[in-house]
Amino acid sequence: LMKKGWTFVQSNSGSFLVHEPTKIFIGEVLYWGSCPWIRVSSDAKAGVPVTRSKKAIQAVVSGDGVVQESAEVTRHILRGHYPYDPNCLECAQGRGVGRSPRRPKRGRILEIQVDFFFLGTVSSKHKFIVMRQVLTGLLGATAVTPNLQVTAQHIRQILAEFGVTGSDGPPIDIRTDAATDVGELLRRSAINREFTVSRAGPQEHNVVGSAERGVREIKEAIAVVRLELAKHQLDIVDSMVGWDGICRYVVAMHNLHGKKFGKTPREMLRE
Repeated sequence: LMKKGWTFVQSNSGSFLVHEPTKIFIGEVLYWGSCPWIRVSSDAKAGVPVTRSKKAIQAVVSGDGVVQESAEVTRHILRGHYPYDPNCLECAQGRGVGRSPRRPKRGRILEIQVDFFFLGTVSSKHKFIVMRQVLTGLLGATAVTPNLQVTAQHIRQILAEFGVTGSDGPPIDIRTDAATDVGELLRRSAINREFTVSRAGPQEHNVVGSAERGVREIKEAIAVVRLELAKHQLDIVDSMVGWDGICRYVVAMHNLHGKKFGKTPREMLRE
């Protein structure tokens, strides 16, 4: 290495290999999969490199070429790569997925996430639509009946409970998954307010993560009610009317008594 222009440098921040002709240095070496991985940089002052983060992966290259991982690297691996380290190869590769939109609080006031879900027994499944206002956490759900006018009326009632009715004001930002059914149903519901429908890409479920959490909350609440009814040898009638009724009940209880940031969704809406 010395014949090719590499010099071994020691400093208070560690030991590094510096290439004198080009002034680049190697300050991070890690063995992964029986293969050494190195990070080459040219950001050096007087032969002493400046790392981008205090939590950067560092390794000390000794005179005989043995790689010794620092205690910080060991702790990072044992934690399962938490918290996220931008200088870690695996952390950077794991972040290469779609992410939910990040906007200021004011921009999320009129954001509503919509998704479909099913209720019923194995042999009898009924289709429902869930709507969730992102800022307050308000939930709304109704059955998708063969009668489009009835379903549209229920959707308009949910939007009225969210406080986003009326033709005045900015458009509603409705977000859904990659399916096109949600947008078609909303456009045929005669909503008296301008709105936009944004569909997520394939497998990007995190874009409607709030709506999917709402589906899980509804199903968990229904399971609790059914357990209470089972104590008296009762159960929900396996019909669209029965499942729609219990769904409306648990949604109303969530909006009135569910806590988010220490307040119920209804209290959040009133503010």
